[in-house]
Amino acid sequence: MKILAIVSSPHPGGNSSDLVDIALEEAKKHGVEVEKEILIEKQIGWCLGHEECGSQPGCLHAPDDGTELAERLFSADGILLSSPVHMRSISAIMKNFMTRTRFKGIDNSLCARSVGLVAVASNSGIEETLDDLENYVTRRSSISPEKILKVGGRAKKPGDAKANPELVQKARQLGRKMAEELKRPS
Repeated sequence: MKILAIVSSPHPGGNSSDLVDIALEEAKKHGVEVEKEILIEKQIGWCLGHEECGSQPGCLHAPDDGTELAERLFSADGILLSSPVHMRSISAIMKNFMTRTRFKGIDNSLCARSVGLVAVASNSGIEETLDDLENYVTRRSSISPEKILKVGGRAKKPGDAKANPELVQKARQLGRKMAEELKRPS
């Protein structure tokens, strides 16, 4: 059992990344293996909108980290997607990564039995960002929306999220609940 977390903040040590770390730490305490990938640290080219996308075994883009990371995402037991709020929506980095998974085709679904979503805003757009992430997951999986766990909060400066006891508690709960779901017999 493993949770793959994908963080799309352009600031690897930012608030959304901090909340993911807290959730993963909690899941690990409950016996689940965890892995965190930060998209800005990967070489992932922009989606070029190939017409053949979805009918190919892999992305037609030049070899980069996007295809391999998409394969791992689609085979993960649990996934945790995190985005800061940019212009009341997901970050461009996350949008590009999600678009780059199109080569998986509409008949190929995420295998995740446990899904967590994290969004952090300095002001507004938290619900819209969580909705964007949820829409991606529900279109690419058979997991029911009520089983998708969400944490959203506000943080203006680096470190604000992990200094907020309520947000920290919500992140811990998310990690624990994801671990519990993964440990249930399927």
